[in-house]
Amino acid sequence: MKKTLPGLLIFAITLIPSLLMGFQIKEIAAAKSIFLPPSIAENGKSFVYTGLDEKTKGPAIFVSCLKSDGTFSTPSAVVTVNSKIEGTSEKFNFFLPLCGKSSSAGFNSPIIQDNIVTFGASLKNLKKGVFYAIKENGKWKIFQIAIQGQTAPGTNGLKFGNFDAPYITTNSEAIFITSLNNETNVVYAYKIIPGADTSKNKFSILCKSDRTKSNFFDISVAAGEFAIPAESTERIAGKTFMYIFDRKTGKLIKTVPEKYGQLPKGEKMLSRGPSYFGGRIAYTAYTLENNLHRLIYAIYTNAGGNVFSQPFVITGKYYDTINTVFTKVWNPTLYIKDNKAYITFIGHTISDSKIMGVYVAIVENGKVTIKAIAVPGQKLSDGRVIQTAAIGAVSIRNGIVPMALTLEKDENIIAVAKIF
Repeated sequence: MKKTLPGLLIFAITLIPSLLMGFQIKEIAAAKSIFLPPSIAENGKSFVYTGLDEKTKGPAIFVSCLKSDGTFSTPSAVVTVNSKIEGTSEKFNFFLPLCGKSSSAGFNSPIIQDNIVTFGASLKNLKKGVFYAIKENGKWKIFQIAIQGQTAPGTNGLKFGNFDAPYITTNSEAIFITSLNNETNVVYAYKIIPGADTSKNKFSILCKSDRTKSNFFDISVAAGEFAIPAESTERIAGKTFMYIFDRKTGKLIKTVPEKYGQLPKGEKMLSRGPSYFGGRIAYTAYTLENNLHRLIYAIYTNAGGNVFSQPFVITGKYYDTINTVFTKVWNPTLYIKDNKAYITFIGHTISDSKIMGVYVAIVENGKVTIKAIAVPGQKLSDGRVIQTAAIGAVSIRNGIVPMALTLEKDENIIAVAKIF
């Protein structure tokens, strides 16, 4: 009997684990439960994730650091529900995404840079806030940046509402989005001065929503600059555009094509999950194809010489380098080295659309090559089999990709792959 085309595709997909794996995966530690996958520091020397702490039996933020021998340390819990928050008697309740439209996408993850971790959390009193943990003299101390209901600096008495978890930059700035009690969105920078009195830490407003753009979410920061999606409130009301913040002028600059190639025309298009690096961005766009009643996902970038109006990966297309068809692609992270763009992302395939794997697109002079990093059915060096793989908000720096993997028998591990 002759096989149909879908049958051939599914058959081809089953060959991925044995034929196409080119990246070595190194297990860092076993984990009881992983709540948010790991995000790596800008300098690639540490990563952070949230999971279950065996000692407290509650959620915690874990940190792993690069050692002198080139391997990563066993992750340790640096913030738990029992951690003391300096200057208050309140305790943490949970470490989860706080607001925005990205709760399922890994954005709002804790972020680490050197000895500072920034994160969002809810407290036992049910208020939400943004915080940082800093390691000084071998010990971690936790401080609050802002809490719901507090007066927001520079706003004539308006109050903090919700928050996105802050990003910590290479110059110790925590950059985060907040919504105020008049529904204005503000992007703040909070300067942390290690070793100094926290009263010397300073807030500054980088930008606000206005009559032309609103509903900020999914901020992506690198080298103190950032990209952010926002909804248009004029001309094309409700449409999402991507913006890059110009720190010199203090303005948000729209940086997306007016038209999106390969997505159905005439349908409402939504964009999510920007990743900013070196003045370039990558992000997910999706729309509903009404005649087939399905969502079409694509990821766009203007890095690596790619034509911005054309996606480098889209659902429903067969990719011969990995023998698969995607049904969903999302959560990209962009990294650029030697004019070559590396974009890691999560993909769901036609073989099982409910489970996910981790992939990388390598873009050079406009040519795209997609490779699998960790996918369902793939065997590790010891023979164990990957069931699912996930990455956090910032998933590649200096060629290093930290991941959360679920193996057979629901075993969870934190692992690292080296891309170059």
